Amino acid sequence: MASRSPKRRRRNDERCGHCAKRKHLYLALDDWRGGYSVHKLDADDMPDHLSEPPAVRVTGPDWGQMSFAGFGTNILIALNQRCPESFPTAPRSLIYSTDTAALTVGPCLPHDHFCDLDSTMTTGGKLYARSWVFDKDRESPCFSDHMQILRPTGLEDLWDPSFRWSWDSKPIPPSMLRERRITCQAMHPDGRTIFMSTDCKITYSYDTNNGEWKDLGDWELPFKDQAYFDRDLDAWVGLHATEDGCVCLCPVASRSTAATQPPKCTMLKERLRRYNKDDPRYQYPMFSREKATSLTYMGDGRFCLVEDIACSEFVYRDGSVVHVTLFGLKYDNKGELRTKAHRTTRSYAVSKNGPRFSHAMLWI
Repeated sequence: MASRSPKRRRRNDERCGHCAKRKHLYLALDDWRGGYSVHKLDADDMPDHLSEPPAVRVTGPDWGQMSFAGFGTNILIALNQRCPESFPTAPRSLIYSTDTAALTVGPCLPHDHFCDLDSTMTTGGKLYARSWVFDKDRESPCFSDHMQILRPTGLEDLWDPSFRWSWDSKPIPPSMLRERRITCQAMHPDGRTIFMSTDCKITYSYDTNNGEWKDLGDWELPFKDQAYFDRDLDAWVGLHATEDGCVCLCPVASRSTAATQPPKCTMLKERLRRYNKDDPRYQYPMFSREKATSLTYMGDGRFCLVEDIACSEFVYRDGSVVHVTLFGLKYDNKGELRTKAHRTTRSYAVSKNGPRFSHAMLWI
């Protein structure tokens, strides 16, 4: 009997009700005159062009920018988290279900908080985001830190679909974070402890089960933005904090014991990023788009590197090219970190791209 092709076998698996839902990459771009698009990509069969229409298209605000964050099988779309509380008509968020492809109204963001929804963590179907609020009732008014938790309420068949989710605000002890900028965060392999390094070179941990915070010492993780645990390598993997766009890894730090030295960092010698400041083709800066390069973990030792390169200094008018690279990591026989033999690369032309938002890549 002839064996079935991988694609046919995969399609049959998708029709099986007992099989786990296949995950996809979701690429959010500010790529059309009216706002933002979210494109659904099959990591096993990457398209040569972004399909039209996209999975969902949302009209963007005239002032400010949107943010996208994944939790569970949903995508939170914050219409404008920087809208001041003096605007009582500020819109709610939207939630896109990757299960049903339905777009519904989400809960209002905490109106008196500034939420950093560009640096979120997710575990147990919940979304964790840091926020700030100006506490004017104190004897000495100042900003205070909070952890915002977006969770499902379990309520269904309501007249207002936004009641299906709610934000829960937990104050962060004043001795933790101290209004410092979080430079990197990583989830411990226990699935409950979030590590956070700050720009004052101190690392903290937050237990999502009991809400306990710990000061882990005067050191910082070597990554920029988010790092991910790779079980095969038994290490965290992310983009290096100072070596622009380079991939690196380090051992998982202790969640219970403070340290005096950071974990040893191992660099990937192969360069995956295309941007080169000395190459005239890449001479145009990405303005304030600090996250023009991102790394997303896809599970099973696979990673997705996204790089957004402007076509000219007028990025809003002339657009950019989004380069997507799928790869895995391994150690060679010399003990050096290498990419696995199979690597997938695609490049997508984007006709318009706003200077304040580059992209968001989610694996759901």
